[in-house]
Amino acid sequence: DSISNDMRELDWTKAVSTVTYTFEGVQYKREAFASLEDDVIVMRITASEKGKLSFDMKHECPFASSVKTDGNKLVATIAPVDQEGIEGKVSAECQVIVTSDGDVTNEDGAIVVKDSKEATIIVSCATNFVNYNNVGADATQKNESYLNNVAGKKFDELLKRHINKYQKQYNKVTLELASGENASLPTNERLDKFYGSDDMGMVALL
Repeated sequence: DSISNDMRELDWTKAVSTVTYTFEGVQYKREAFASLEDDVIVMRITASEKGKLSFDMKHECPFASSVKTDGNKLVATIAPVDQEGIEGKVSAECQVIVTSDGDVTNEDGAIVVKDSKEATIIVSCATNFVNYNNVGADATQKNESYLNNVAGKKFDELLKRHINKYQKQYNKVTLELASGENASLPTNERLDKFYGSDDMGMVALL
């Protein structure tokens, strides 16, 4: 069976990205946000039926890097990159924790989730950069601090914390775009009908 009912959405009022689709009769949903409150990226993937969500999560990078896993945690370390003959000094680290109502294991540098209905992925990234002449920060310490601060918090709580912090800034201003008969269409359909139309709201978005 092919994927159907595919929809992608970005809610500007909450800074939350959502993807939904149906595959083999099961509806899947992926929600993601970069928390302004907790300095981590949070993603929740759900299936409409128990045991239908399985996936492998791994790290791929065009730069020199190494990956290690421990239980439900993946740590990727990215080496400095030279640029135009100047030796690179900035290194980076990414730590990812996966929790699920199914089985969570690690295998060949990947976190493996099987037979679940819901999984939450929390990503923390940091570098050794302090300022223009200091690259002595401890990226591992930063990441562990961020992850420790959100430990034990459920997705809904993290989402609420993020929205509350984000809207304190976002709601300071409002933006109204010209509306019209095409304003409610999905973006791809709206673009198809744009030529020759008077869709000034699309002009503003572009």
